[in-house]
Amino acid sequence: MHKPMLNELKKILNLNTEFSRNVFTLVTGTTIAQIIPIAISPILTRIYTPEDFGVLALFLSVSMLVGAIASARYEQAIILPEKDEDALNLIVLSLSFLVVICCMILMVILLFYGRIVILLNNDAISVWLYFVPLMIFLLGSFNIINVYATRQKQYKMIAKANVYKSLVLATIQIILGVVKSGVSGLISGQIFSTITSTMTLVKNTVNLRKIFQVVTLEKIRSLAKRYIRFPKYSLWAIMSNALTQNVVNVSVSSFFSITTLGFYSFANKIIAMPINLIGTSVGQVFYQQALREQQETGRSVKTFKAVVSKLVMLSFVIFIPLYFVVEDIFAFVFGDKWKIAGQFTKILIPFIMMKFIVSPLSTINNIFDKQIASLIWQIGLLIITLTVLVWTKVFHVDFQTFISFYAKIVSVYYLMMLPVLYNHSRGKNWFGSSKN
Repeated sequence: MHKPMLNELKKILNLNTEFSRNVFTLVTGTTIAQIIPIAISPILTRIYTPEDFGVLALFLSVSMLVGAIASARYEQAIILPEKDEDALNLIVLSLSFLVVICCMILMVILLFYGRIVILLNNDAISVWLYFVPLMIFLLGSFNIINVYATRQKQYKMIAKANVYKSLVLATIQIILGVVKSGVSGLISGQIFSTITSTMTLVKNTVNLRKIFQVVTLEKIRSLAKRYIRFPKYSLWAIMSNALTQNVVNVSVSSFFSITTLGFYSFANKIIAMPINLIGTSVGQVFYQQALREQQETGRSVKTFKAVVSKLVMLSFVIFIPLYFVVEDIFAFVFGDKWKIAGQFTKILIPFIMMKFIVSPLSTINNIFDKQIASLIWQIGLLIITLTVLVWTKVFHVDFQTFISFYAKIVSVYYLMMLPVLYNHSRGKNWFGSSKN
């Protein structure tokens, strides 16, 4: 995001409010963190092949599929308790689930290694399967500590952690790419950069001595029961979401080729920048501010309306100009062979635009105990995804037709969620009726 766009963002957000200042703090740090990998992408596309990016996408898809649920979603409850000692107990509870799940995944890999390689239909990823439990642990740990840092309003530290992660990622991937290490350079960069960002947050936001003083087994059990709705409902919703996102990558590799997955995953990486840059930052602060309004008034509609208007304006600023120039940008910046990734990006823009607006707002469901609504919506999205994939396989649809149809139907589905979330912010049910 260049300086004029940052100025536009600053104008739209109006930094006189606490919410906007917090968002801008995160966005500024995340801007730098996102600029680094985007800036080195023209180098990476010339020292790594589309096949390398495809293997990386497959590795991350398998890791994220389990990583999203490995802590039983108890990390989402960390921000809720009034007492910080309860939050620290929730950290230990979340980490305990994470360790157990990682050990179970390692056992599955050791026992069924050959079958998993055949299922994934890609020999290049076979050696990296043993690193999947490690990646799951790192992703889960970062998510847990990131929520705690948000609770502590450590927005500057979150921004720094993201910057450090990008610097380590860029350094490792370039160095190993220059020496022709292949996909190992891309995956090693992901592993060590995640370690860096996680340790940065732990060192600067978590009082380890206090954890040993306040954490007890009795308290952990009590909190596990109090926030049982997260693994009971939210867990299944996020699992459906993770499956929805990652089954596409696995299917693209299986139905088409690892090269096609490389182009598609690279397109996703580039177009996802605005979401990670602004949407995720807005979502973190929106959750905290909406929760505060709900605790004070019983509703979060004021915060909801303000954030919706900001996200809509920002989406037009970012995505409309991008739609008309994205193909030429890809060819010029990343090399002619990557123009096809630009074509995929253009197809995805309507879907990404709707996701950019809706996703940060979906945390309203946690605030108003609407985990069942999240579950139903995510299951619906999963059903749509699986249906389109089956249609693609049965009728031998080409990739561009598949991704175009999928992007359009999911865009409409995201749009349908907006009025539902609005009603929830008013303390109402799905269709506006008062909750019982």
